[in-house]
Amino acid sequence: MPVANLLEQLSVSAASQGAERIFLRLQQDDDVISSARLSGFFPLMQETLYRGGPLSEESGQGSLFDADARLRKKEKPDEYGLFRLHNIATPAEVRILSGMTFDQWASSHEQSPGRYDERVFDGKGTIRGWLGTARRSSVGNLATMLHPDDESVIEDIVIAGLRRLSNTKTVFCVVPEYQFALSRTLEQQNFRPEGDFITLVKSTAKTVRESNLARSALASREPM
Repeated sequence: MPVANLLEQLSVSAASQGAERIFLRLQQDDDVISSARLSGFFPLMQETLYRGGPLSEESGQGSLFDADARLRKKEKPDEYGLFRLHNIATPAEVRILSGMTFDQWASSHEQSPGRYDERVFDGKGTIRGWLGTARRSSVGNLATMLHPDDESVIEDIVIAGLRRLSNTKTVFCVVPEYQFALSRTLEQQNFRPEGDFITLVKSTAKTVRESNLARSALASREPM
């Protein structure tokens, strides 16, 4: 079966279960991209996968931010504050294409497998930054998001994350194309690009309408 048809079946199945959008992450040179475009997926953003190593717990911190004192455990009431931070830190064109409400955003979180930990720091009455780390066997994953006005502390946040992954051997970090400061900081910590990816998105609204029309057409042919 052609890939485009498989993706269309996926869209119908997802729509029937209440999904409003489908996100698809592929390698930049994947042949599936053209089929995805034909089946209604649109490019959302490009990402780079970085690979590097952890830092020991004894490693020094940066000079601008006391991560040990400022970073606190993320709590359930922080979710809406993180959604606001996401909207501020994400370019308008990406937000418009993804078009997610708070509930959709909260349910679409990617959580790395293994022992997962989330930290946030506050400032001016709002959440200004987020750090996520995950450990599974000897592999660690790092992710972070900062308010644009607080990017000066990106090195301190990355160092804090790498120290939390000190008992791993390899650390991966997926960086959206618009997080320039994060890419630069990782490279300063001897991380190197491992692969380029593209995330595509498709709204299932049209799929639902077409599916309903098809059911109506079939029903109209049934004998009375």
